[in-house]
Amino acid sequence: MMLVRAMTTTCRVSSAVSIIALVAATSVGQSQITTQTSIPLCAEDTVLVRASVVEATRSNGAVQGKLKVEYVYFGASVLKSQTFVAASSSSPESSTGRDLFPPLSQGEEGIWLVKQDSDGDITPLRERYLGIYWPIRHIADARYKEAERLADAIGAVCNVYGEQRKALLIKYSMDTTPEVASAAVALLAKIEPDGVKEIMEDLLKKDVPPTGLVVLDQILSQADTEWPASAKRKEMLQKLVDAKMSDEEASRVLDRISESWQAKETKSNVALDLMKRAASNALLPSTSRQKAVFQIGWMALQATRNYGAAAAELGAESFNILVAFVRDMKEDTTVRSAAARGLGIIPFDQQRLAEMNSLQSSVKTTEVKEALGFAIRQIEQAHKDEEHLKGATTNPAH
Repeated sequence: MMLVRAMTTTCRVSSAVSIIALVAATSVGQSQITTQTSIPLCAEDTVLVRASVVEATRSNGAVQGKLKVEYVYFGASVLKSQTFVAASSSSPESSTGRDLFPPLSQGEEGIWLVKQDSDGDITPLRERYLGIYWPIRHIADARYKEAERLADAIGAVCNVYGEQRKALLIKYSMDTTPEVASAAVALLAKIEPDGVKEIMEDLLKKDVPPTGLVVLDQILSQADTEWPASAKRKEMLQKLVDAKMSDEEASRVLDRISESWQAKETKSNVALDLMKRAASNALLPSTSRQKAVFQIGWMALQATRNYGAAAAELGAESFNILVAFVRDMKEDTTVRSAAARGLGIIPFDQQRLAEMNSLQSSVKTTEVKEALGFAIRQIEQAHKDEEHLKGATTNPAH
């Protein structure tokens, strides 16, 4: 029986790949929320610089770039005008995962994290530092300007000390650039680890933007055992999903809600309500609302693995929410269609399938009707796969 359950779950996941792909495509990703790093702030031997490629040499599918340091954000200012080399690949297939792609090209600019050894040699690092995976290249990274703003902020912070540094980080925690605000909140927790709870609670009284509050929530959830279930946290998250946010901000907030639900820091009914509010919020970009919709279906699917008896209730509630979106939401056809497709990943139920068929016959909008048809076919195929696996397990001779 356990084998059948595991195998049918696999089939269900497989049939939902096209839907889950959209969740991933509209997401910053949970790995990008965290600002943890093994590199100390303002480390003497680790330097953040802006550099440009002065020479690019191609050989055997690789491109080696010679870069000149144009500006030092923090660290040894003597590095300015010095050079270092970095490897890149001419195609994704030849990349080792450590080499850069697209290939370095002469004249391009980027922000690099580099390390200088005792002999003065400079080595570029491919490391995550304060929420960003360096280097950031002008020709390859859509959020280059935001990374540049973060680099400026890190440089300013590293040039002051003590209370001045703390005051500057508080200022940056209210910055409108997501990368800056989230890094500042994380660094405030690091500079006074014994008083982290008090620092975070003080920030709650300030105008910290959504991405800063995401990091604040992560930190307080670890530092204060009462925070995850508190009314104050619930109110903070509700205000976030009801507010106007950019796609970048909304994606990080939704990822945090999903992450905290999977970690069982956030109760299912609370997480589901937050996703529902986000999906209903016309102030959010359509892509963010679609992501919230799919997260509702994804939660129902995930619950079958991790929540036992509570999964049935969560599945029923998720189904009802998505049906209501398809039936009643009129202002955004794209979100309605996303809700229709999201129904295809909620665990199978004959009554639900009948309701979806009835709903499809009543829908007039072509795009939504087609999306419902897709979900229905997906559910029917998953059910056939499940029955086939049950038969194969019951009658192994056949």
